[in-house]
Amino acid sequence: TLQKSWKNEDMAISKVRNAFPSLRNKESASYHKKLKEFRKIKVKNLAKRISPYISGGIFADVGGRGDDLAEQISLVNRNIKTIYVTDLSSFTERSRRDSIKFIVQSCPTCLPLKQNSVNSILLSMVLHHLDKKQQKKMIKSLFSILKKGGRLILIEDTFPKKIKKKGLSGNILSFLKF
Repeated sequence: TLQKSWKNEDMAISKVRNAFPSLRNKESASYHKKLKEFRKIKVKNLAKRISPYISGGIFADVGGRGDDLAEQISLVNRNIKTIYVTDLSSFTERSRRDSIKFIVQSCPTCLPLKQNSVNSILLSMVLHHLDKKQQKKMIKSLFSILKKGGRLILIEDTFPKKIKKKGLSGNILSFLKF
């Protein structure tokens, strides 16, 4: 029945949730375990994939939600001396590593780092949460934080121009247009 509902994302989500009630029951042990295991694998893979693009000893994960990615990056890139993780609030436990510093942002585009202070910045899955004016402000702020010759690693969902758009919901089309 799920295959018959692929064009209607709300119906598909509803059918999956009904078939697997533990997915929406946040008190369920399997819910937490599956999410945690998925996140661990995702974070390890991402750290390995972006590692070749990181340069210098000071790294920032802007909009990073938590310290788990920073932990993995520090394991893969031993030359990093300091990692800053910023977000609007903290979503995970703090790292025990002194080299990882979590800083809460006062607003979506207010970056709590000094100009010309960071060698590499990761901005992963953040821009689509901002309107166009905020996106421009964010990019400008990121470049002001980078040291000369620094690197900005930008990750966002994209889609090929040849994608078949018929049958996709308005929400999906809106997200893909970013």
